[in-house]
Amino acid sequence: MSIVDKNLIRMHLCAGTRDEALRNMGMLLFEKGYVRESYTEALLKREEIYPTGLNLQTISIAMPHTDPSHVLKPAIAIATMEKPVTFMHMGNTGVSVPAEILFVMAIQNPKEQIDQLRKVMKAFADPMIVRKFQLASDEQEIFTLGKRYFD
Repeated sequence: MSIVDKNLIRMHLCAGTRDEALRNMGMLLFEKGYVRESYTEALLKREEIYPTGLNLQTISIAMPHTDPSHVLKPAIAIATMEKPVTFMHMGNTGVSVPAEILFVMAIQNPKEQIDQLRKVMKAFADPMIVRKFQLASDEQEIFTLGKRYFD
């Protein structure tokens, strides 16, 4: 079963803040039937306590996720940002991260959560893959890349 759905991809998402971006993507996951109504608030609360921003070699990303009890079926919602939004750094809460791409994860099985985070981090450790996501011209291209690297 694929966790990448082309209906969960947003290009050039316009959001002024981290919370606005997370609300937008959380609502998308809810509207498409992947998560419970409680997901978005749980996502915001978890991000406050356990930040998910990462500075990689050529880009900054965020991988927000929350407790599997809010998830109905697994998915990754992907958003490229119109302008970067500020997340706090994963593991270094005093450092802010201007996230350009969000990978909002709805992981149903807690055992799969770490594996899925590793898949995203492994893909983004490769500058060539990062470049492909940065240069993607439409949702279909992001979808194809997501299927290749995250499924």
